[in-house]
Amino acid sequence: MKPIAACCVVLCALAFAGIPAAADNVNWLQRGNEAANQGKLQEAIADFTQATLQLPLQPEPWYDRALAYSRLGMNAEALADARHAVSLQAFFDEGYALIARLDKDLGKLDDALSNIDRALALKPRDETYHVQRAEILLLLGRLPEASSEYADLLRRDPNSLKALHGRAEILLAQHNDREALQVLQKYAALSPGDSDVNVVTAGLLVQTGRPQDALTWIAAHPTADPRMTDFRVKALMLLGKTKDANAALPPVAPNEPAYRASLRGQLAFDAGRCREAEDSYRAAAAAPDATALTWRNVAAASACAHDYDTAVTAATRAINLKPTDALAYRYRASAYRAQGNRSAAIADAAEALRLGGPDADLLMLLGVDEYLSGLRERGRDDYAKGCALLDASQTEKRRLCAAQLPKMGP
Repeated sequence: MKPIAACCVVLCALAFAGIPAAADNVNWLQRGNEAANQGKLQEAIADFTQATLQLPLQPEPWYDRALAYSRLGMNAEALADARHAVSLQAFFDEGYALIARLDKDLGKLDDALSNIDRALALKPRDETYHVQRAEILLLLGRLPEASSEYADLLRRDPNSLKALHGRAEILLAQHNDREALQVLQKYAALSPGDSDVNVVTAGLLVQTGRPQDALTWIAAHPTADPRMTDFRVKALMLLGKTKDANAALPPVAPNEPAYRASLRGQLAFDAGRCREAEDSYRAAAAAPDATALTWRNVAAASACAHDYDTAVTAATRAINLKPTDALAYRYRASAYRAQGNRSAAIADAAEALRLGGPDADLLMLLGVDEYLSGLRERGRDDYAKGCALLDASQTEKRRLCAAQLPKMGP
């Protein structure tokens, strides 16, 4: 009788908490995966939640729900579920790989490297894990180790597209252009006639700051793929050919790709068309995989358009996705200041300085906010620190410091 009584207690507790007990005759895990495959992510999360009740000691429901959360940009929730999955199954390599990816997205690169190493310890020959490790090493600035990782992959499989892509990226970062282009040519030759490979190559050239090489490549590999148009626009922007970039950008279309919307936003922002930039960046941020950078751009454009409520919300989204984003804190501090929320502006400016290091303008703004909020001594000290960092050529700001500091008193 004891097991039955215990079951009743559990069912009653679930009902009392407002959570329906998972029905044994429903495969909630399968239902969740079907919903996820159809892009119905909120429905999938609800089904996976039922699956965690149905299979509480199995890692799969938690892992699958983490993937769904990740696709919605809810990285904190995804990370909590992924960690719970590996706590249930210590040999769950996919769980560690997902944690590594989420840590990387959050800017926690040392943690990301540690977790991908755990995944590789469990599955040493998995190509995707080695690629993931190389990408993390690249972000850490450890180019020789990343290069070695790709070299090992290419020794095992000389035709690995992922390894060739990564190897080319490192060679470009090292300004070894000739060898990089040789690798890219091999990369493209492995899939002759595959326009996607040519598009990826153009994107890699743009991404690594080789706009002229990108334009040459695009001209030599014509395709109707809209991404190639976008990379041509970006390359022209990098070369400072704003007029040509605007001419190459197609007219606004419904549901256009996030990358194109971001390009449109950048062109508008650079031209001082703040409201148009805000609209474009918000369209880009509507994508389920919108990055911290996209949300930070929304914040900057919204602040420029004097839409400070949206600026605060967007900067907060950026910070949630990447807590180490110093610029997002800086933009949110500016928006809070414009709203008159001086205490919040002070907290964010201090965090931006902690993450990004000393900055003359930010220290001066922080000093004024602190001084006006009653923290006079600290405000004067921070303002003075900012003034001391000014370059000799910044004569107007140095004149302002000379006039302002005596007014702030000892």
